[in-house]
Amino acid sequence: MARRPDVFDREAIGAALRTHGCPEAYVDPYLGDFKLFVPLLFRRLGAEKVLELVNDARLELGLKERDTYWPEAAKYFVGWATDALDAYKASKGLAT
Repeated sequence: MARRPDVFDREAIGAALRTHGCPEAYVDPYLGDFKLFVPLLFRRLGAEKVLELVNDARLELGLKERDTYWPEAAKYFVGWATDALDAYKASKGLAT
């Protein structure tokens, strides 16, 4: 089975930012912000919208249908995102 590429590889993301015209001075700060963007998106979308997004992209990405797995995974990813953002806020002394 072919492995999926590591879309979260820091060097690859930095290279992609540069390819799309990101000034070098902003690459590192944007890479740091990316760590917040992913959980923010999951939390904001919620499990139902995440599942809808994955199902809508299924054919485009060549993914098999997962009637039982994906709904559970979406719920767990949203839970992870909420916990990650709560931990970030706590590290900054912000109310959770």
